[in-house]
Amino acid sequence: MNSVVCDLQNKGCGQKEAVLALQVYLELCEIKKYWNIDYHFEDISGAFLTGSKTKSSLKDCFIPLPTSKVLNFMKIQELLQIHKEYNRTFLVFVSEDSTTVYYQIADGLTEITDTQAKHLKEDKHEIINHELRRNQKALEEAALYGTPISLSRKLKQK
Repeated sequence: MNSVVCDLQNKGCGQKEAVLALQVYLELCEIKKYWNIDYHFEDISGAFLTGSKTKSSLKDCFIPLPTSKVLNFMKIQELLQIHKEYNRTFLVFVSEDSTTVYYQIADGLTEITDTQAKHLKEDKHEIINHELRRNQKALEEAALYGTPISLSRKLKQK
């Protein structure tokens, strides 16, 4: 499997990026049992892998990234445009302990506006304040007697 790292490095990929790609390659082959796994490197998008969930299904794209990588909305949109010919696109975050997390990304994502974020925050505060008022008596008694309390009802979003 070291040939994967060497091949990617020969194409211009850095060593860390090639090792991340190898980690994802091994997981797709051995654990997830994907078919026709190929690895690629492009200067624009970096290392990525392609493979099919079944022998006859369309190819998906997997972009390995370290968990320390900071992505913004524009970079995600750029990656989607670069890899739009694939059935699905996944960002695969690989941590230093080799844990991998797959996030499927799709076109049509929109960035939340400041106004929407403010309203969501206000709604959460309103819900929490309502629950505190509703359970005020139980909270006061628990504080008075030093007993732990757990509010069993989950908070619901509006």
